[in-house]
Amino acid sequence: MNDLMRKLIDMAVSTGRKRQSKQTGYVHYHYHEEEPHQTIPIAENLYFALALFRTRTVENIEEAKTLLERLLHFQNPQEGNFPIYLHEYPACPNRYTGVQLLIPLYWITAQFQHILGNGLKQRLDQSVRQLLRYCIETDAKAALPPQIALKMAAAIHSFGKLWGDDALYSQGQDRLAKISADLDSFAWKSPSQISDMLPALHLIAPVLENSPWHPIWEWLEQTWHRHLLAYVGPAALQWQEGREPQATLYDLCMGTLSGALSTRALQDSIVHLQAALIQPTEEKLPPAIYPRRFPDMFQHAKYAISVINQESEWPKATDRSFHRLHISWGTPKQLHTLVCPGGNIVQCAFQHSDNGVEMVTTLGAPQPEAEREKARELCFYINQEAVKKITVGDLPATTFRMSDTTIIQSDVITIRFSFKQISGNGDFLGHIMPGNRPAQLCLKGANRYHAFDWQLFLRTLRRSDECRIQATLEIEENSDG
Repeated sequence: MNDLMRKLIDMAVSTGRKRQSKQTGYVHYHYHEEEPHQTIPIAENLYFALALFRTRTVENIEEAKTLLERLLHFQNPQEGNFPIYLHEYPACPNRYTGVQLLIPLYWITAQFQHILGNGLKQRLDQSVRQLLRYCIETDAKAALPPQIALKMAAAIHSFGKLWGDDALYSQGQDRLAKISADLDSFAWKSPSQISDMLPALHLIAPVLENSPWHPIWEWLEQTWHRHLLAYVGPAALQWQEGREPQATLYDLCMGTLSGALSTRALQDSIVHLQAALIQPTEEKLPPAIYPRRFPDMFQHAKYAISVINQESEWPKATDRSFHRLHISWGTPKQLHTLVCPGGNIVQCAFQHSDNGVEMVTTLGAPQPEAEREKARELCFYINQEAVKKITVGDLPATTFRMSDTTIIQSDVITIRFSFKQISGNGDFLGHIMPGNRPAQLCLKGANRYHAFDWQLFLRTLRRSDECRIQATLEIEENSDG
């Protein structure tokens, strides 16, 4: 085990220990509530057990065996699924829970069954077979989402191969062939969605580059910034956790492929338990020579731009974590982002160059001026730590007009905003004020009223129904950056 892999396993064990109850021995955590956590999730405890096994110390292995045996008792004996939390047993409200557990159960079975003892080994084997039957039957009733289907297909294939079960192995092969032939159907434009896929791919393709899953390897190679140690691709689903984008299993996996982890990825997080799923690999990302240009991305050595064109109106709920424009810069110690999650936009088209981007938006029907939130036509957010100074022209200001140039000075780059109405009639007022991007996850407890971002937006004073606005962002690298 190399040093980075050992670090990941140690992180997983440490994360479990911090959340482990002395009274119950379980990891306590709730996906949607603040501390203190009373609930006991099956998945995180199974990841913890796998991490304990992978330390290969006698004490931790014995603890892992005890934890595994206790968890298996919470499998519904009739249907074969598991609850999300122990207290829900015997109810199993989420039909996908069992699929999520198949991969950690596979690694425990494949790598540690020889030390489980006959009783636990037999109990684990029976549990997995029952769970596989449940997952297959459930999929037959209603198709699974793509990432979940990939996990299940990979598990069926891998358990079939491990057990020498030709029928199960062939079924897994057939499922994987169908998925790999339709890879374009996957939504890859999100670290969290990629995180759902990578553990499954570790089962079936330890070397992605020379496999049927090569397109995924190409996407990973194109969207991982070697200097920022971050995802810089189109951000169709990306959450913010405080000052920086949320760290996911994707960051940990890509760290193993690039040989380094960002400070953001190392900060204590429940996601570190999933590091137990990452397996050693000889595969490494090739070096990248900047600048790099792709249809929806431009990457400089110190910053990156990604865009998503919008051809028709989307549900407003999509805007919370969907960023039509995403600019990243900074260092592995502090990642800065500027995003445009929306506003009153029904269409959006981009032209990007090496030093900026032009964004042409078609606005929806005018909103009542009295409803100030809805009257925001075009919204941008930038984390506060990224901003050294904001000026309109040469002067500090909190409002601006369409004819003004707004300048944001950061540590390594300077961004100049300008706006132009290219069709329709209207009058707009721009605002600069503290706020939070819709994708912010940390507005709870003590941070409930905290502002992590600066927001820059255009508000309608009056306008015609038909209206198109061009926003131009020019990026200049600072000489002292």
